[in-house]
Amino acid sequence: MFERALPVRERSLRHVQGMFARDVRLSGWRKNKSANGWFMIKTAFATVIFFMVLVGCASARNTVLVEPASSGHPYDYVVHVQNTFSIGYNPLVRGDRDRMALRALRRQCRAARIVGDDKIITEIWGITSSLPDYIVLVKCT
Repeated sequence: MFERALPVRERSLRHVQGMFARDVRLSGWRKNKSANGWFMIKTAFATVIFFMVLVGCASARNTVLVEPASSGHPYDYVVHVQNTFSIGYNPLVRGDRDRMALRALRRQCRAARIVGDDKIITEIWGITSSLPDYIVLVKCT
């Protein structure tokens, strides 16, 4: 009875609002929307963390690694130098590799002497093509 007293425009607006509210209550749309939002946030966060770890592992390959040599060898340290090009460094030039190894050992050994070097080929023929890993052997005097 009360709705008949309202103009037609207001009556239809209330009817549409009531239908929408009833549909929302029945479908549980608001609950699903918030749950989906949290799920998406968690997924995005996990994806970002995964790629940060992946990038960290990938960049660790191009760093200089210093290892003490096992006893019985004529050298004291084995230095794995980076195999990628950078400004002022060419891994194909032996002098650049030696300079990088001595710079890495500056704190452990003041009077270091290069004993030799080695090249480890990491390429799988026909499948991958990559630069070899270079090793510089250093003796402390």
